[in-house]
Amino acid sequence: MEDIACYDFSDADSDPADEESIERVKDVISKFTQRAEGLAGYEAFKQRGEEIERRLHEVGVQWEPVVVIVGKKPQGLGDLSPSPS
Repeated sequence: MEDIACYDFSDADSDPADEESIERVKDVISKFTQRAEGLAGYEAFKQRGEEIERRLHEVGVQWEPVVVIVGKKPQGLGDLSPSPS
């Protein structure tokens, strides 16, 4: 690869106790819990969701960083894809 560039997208300055972020996560938990209703293991799944919701108010929400690496394939190397077996 040539002309390689790395980009790191993270929000280290965000407030983990931001109520809007906490509510968004709680909404997702609620939606997945509703979708799982009636499935095997539902009670354990629901209980875990409730545990996570309680913990959100203790530790908050920190979004994961995203790393993107881009570059150019050097000319003359041809196709570098793996060959089919």
